[in-house]
Amino acid sequence: MITVSDPIAHATLLAKLSPEPQPGSLIPRVRLYERLEIGTRRRATILTAAAGYGKTGLLSSYVSSIGWPTIWYRLDQDDVDPARFLFYLAEGFRQSLPHLTRIEHGVELIDQSAGTHQASLAALIAALAGPGYCQSALVLDGFEAVSHSPEIAEILDYLLAYLPAECHLFVSSRRDIATAQLARLRQYGQVLDLTEADMAFTDEETRDLLRERGLHGLSGDSLAQIAERAQGWAAALQMLCQRLVGRGDDFDGELLEMRGVEPPISDYLAFHFLETQPPATQRFMEMTAHLFQLTPGAADNLLESADAGTMLDRLSRGHSQLFYQGLQGDEPVYRYHPLFQDFLQARLRRREGKNAIRALHKDCGQIFENEENWEAAFHHYCQGQHWRSASRIIRLQATRLIGAGEVATIRDWLSRIPETVLEKDPWLLVHRSGVLRLEDKLQPASVILERAERLFRQQKESDGIARTMLERTTIAFESRKPAEALRLLEEALSVVPKGGHNLRAEIHTHLILGYATCGRFVEAADSFDKAMSLLERADNHRASLVLRARATRRLAWVQLQQGRIRSALQMAEQAYQLCQTESLGERTTVHCLDLMALIHATKGDFEEALPLLDRAMEIAARRGLIKLLNKLTWAKSSITFASNDFAAARAVSAFADDDSADTGGLGYVWLRQGRLSEARQLCFREMEDAEQRGAPIDLACARAVLGVVALESGNVDEAEQYLSNAVGLFDRLRLEYRLAGVRLHLARLCYDQSEFVRGRRHLLEALHFAEREQCFNFFLWQPDAVALLAAEALRENLARNYVLKLCVRRLTLAQLRFFLPLLSESDAGLRELATRLILDLAGSNAQHPGAADPLLSTCKDDDLRARIVSALADQRLTVAGILRLRHAYGLTWREIDIFARYYLPLRNTEEKSGSWSESHRANLARSMCITDNTLRYHVSSIRRKLKLFGRKGGISVYQWALGEGIIGQFTEFQAS
Repeated sequence: MITVSDPIAHATLLAKLSPEPQPGSLIPRVRLYERLEIGTRRRATILTAAAGYGKTGLLSSYVSSIGWPTIWYRLDQDDVDPARFLFYLAEGFRQSLPHLTRIEHGVELIDQSAGTHQASLAALIAALAGPGYCQSALVLDGFEAVSHSPEIAEILDYLLAYLPAECHLFVSSRRDIATAQLARLRQYGQVLDLTEADMAFTDEETRDLLRERGLHGLSGDSLAQIAERAQGWAAALQMLCQRLVGRGDDFDGELLEMRGVEPPISDYLAFHFLETQPPATQRFMEMTAHLFQLTPGAADNLLESADAGTMLDRLSRGHSQLFYQGLQGDEPVYRYHPLFQDFLQARLRRREGKNAIRALHKDCGQIFENEENWEAAFHHYCQGQHWRSASRIIRLQATRLIGAGEVATIRDWLSRIPETVLEKDPWLLVHRSGVLRLEDKLQPASVILERAERLFRQQKESDGIARTMLERTTIAFESRKPAEALRLLEEALSVVPKGGHNLRAEIHTHLILGYATCGRFVEAADSFDKAMSLLERADNHRASLVLRARATRRLAWVQLQQGRIRSALQMAEQAYQLCQTESLGERTTVHCLDLMALIHATKGDFEEALPLLDRAMEIAARRGLIKLLNKLTWAKSSITFASNDFAAARAVSAFADDDSADTGGLGYVWLRQGRLSEARQLCFREMEDAEQRGAPIDLACARAVLGVVALESGNVDEAEQYLSNAVGLFDRLRLEYRLAGVRLHLARLCYDQSEFVRGRRHLLEALHFAEREQCFNFFLWQPDAVALLAAEALRENLARNYVLKLCVRRLTLAQLRFFLPLLSESDAGLRELATRLILDLAGSNAQHPGAADPLLSTCKDDDLRARIVSALADQRLTVAGILRLRHAYGLTWREIDIFARYYLPLRNTEEKSGSWSESHRANLARSMCITDNTLRYHVSSIRRKLKLFGRKGGISVYQWALGEGIIGQFTEFQAS
């Protein structure tokens, strides 16, 4: 992606985000200005005319005359990439409207959940619609260069639909523009269309232009002849004026010399510009007009000269209307006016013939290929119909471009190769299938690979056969057929020719994933060692680095599956650092970020996991990796559910297709949403599918989710069956992380059935694993189940230090109720531990975390302390509320206890005419072992300190406490 810190990119920005220089000042075209003024009261203005009709000049002069801030975006064929288009669009807004501080360099993706370039557009338009936005104009100049792209058409429709009313859209194009939104707006009269007929100079405008150029002595016949030749074409008028100015008064004689056998301007270009140049200059221009990128170096290489720079500089200075100059690094870049370039190319083609032009394009392609300017080289090979050379460029660059996420480039290149050529080149078929696979078209991709494999076998090309099998393996993995993938990999390994270290290493890298998916982790680790050993001898340095990063990442995933979390995180970070240091492609980077986020989530570090996922989603959205983006969206949804943020999780999952989620993750999400029946049906289907595919891990995960669903539904026998079966499978596969999560649920089941010995064993083994790996998240995390078992672990003195950290890090006030029974235990140490835990939990959820630490340090009465802790756990009081009662109002600990017990457990059934019943006060006095008069005295003291003399009813006191922040909104009782 271009960055504005790059000097080359900065020069490109200046060129693309400003109008093309005009050949002198144009006369104000009042007729068209009036039409444009009407158009600004509509949604958009579309100018459609051939080159040279003055579209750019008209728009440039008009927007200058009205004085609006203008975002001018000059388009070319490279802007067909949506990411590039959005980058320049956002940069144009940022530079032209600098008060929009929310638009940084490039496109700011504020919500990656949307999954396409619409997320970027939404962010951009949201910034525009903010405060301080004024009337402005957005000009898309030269839209014909990108009009064939469906993605750009979607962006144009989005702009037409959602741009603020203050921003008027002008679009100029050489071809008609037809989109759904334009059709709808045209139907309602919201688009002004100006065509060639509108843009053509009238006789009066032609006369005014000639007078403005100093041609006052033209006769009526001369004016008519000029008008006939120009046919209202602005470019022709400009060039005719250039020819006539300074020729004296014999305008009529000069005009008689002009021939009219070609379109209006060709004869002028031929006889009054090109043929006035020396033959060497004519030859220079005809040859260089064919260059995809005209630089002095490329021109020198083509013509085998050393003075192209001087020639180009002289031509651009003397004929600025026909040449444009830019900058690429330290070397200037030139380009001919499109009309003049077309003319030069046609002239050379007519004189030299098609074969000579083909040879010229081959030479140009070779020049750019030597410079590693692959796009220019491919363009010339296609123009010259040198399909073998064009195919070679694709074979050389496809892997790199796909790895960098530039799938659209390869798709475009393949579309330019004739079908007859494609069907005879198995390597092109392999790359075409790769593009289809990335577009999630697995079945067509598989069919094309079968054709490619047949061709390779006919040609007896072992390397190609192995590569085809490797591509089929990737499709098998994405189709969730690990057994088939493993079979293909082992077969591919057997056909790799000797010396193919890179290919053999790549197969072993895939074998890591294949063996691990089938639960054969020892063989997966062995494949990693073999891959790394082969990469030491690989001849392609960059390819070996990519494979090294991929193998390291996959081994990290294997270690995560085995529960070696800390080691997995270390290896994933190594793979990520390798990607960053060596710039190995954004797709590889996305996979590393995804894995690192998963490992952090497994540890329970959600505050670190979610930003990593957001970064990965940003890259995937920018590169248009929709399938990968959907998977990342589901991963974010699952992690957000595990972090107990249900609202955010539902918002995230709403943007992803259910088909993008793995079944285990989707089943867990539905379980947390309470969609038990749907989760159950999904897991039954997954069990059958996993058994057919030979995927033991997926089978065990489905049974584990089914067990928890059955447990939540109260079906104890079914829960026991599925959970025990999942424990057996995970134990056999040595998947410790998943095993610990299922053991936790099985322990919960055992405690519910009073099987304390078995429950304690399951709980202890789960806690030992989690403590060893410092893991604060469990497979199929459910906060209530964890809180219940944590209370049991504290009671039985099982891994207390770890359990305390787990509770404070992962539980919320909603789980405090599970620890209240511990306050009644006979063990004083346990009571103190429970008190400390409740205070820590309350403090970690207060507005000022840690405020609960010194809260009860001055309360020496154990019973009183326990009751206040109970009030915190019941959420009748908050930490901030207790601090306010103590320090703002001066209540004693006993008075705080009485306040909570007398006023806060309010129920509307107990409200009697706005005051408490006598029975309630009497019952409270007896429970506190004090007389009714003593209780009255304390209540009176409380009312005096809190200044509640005018508030007699319980509800009125509750409302006062709510307003004062003594209790929170979540503590509303059943009173209405």
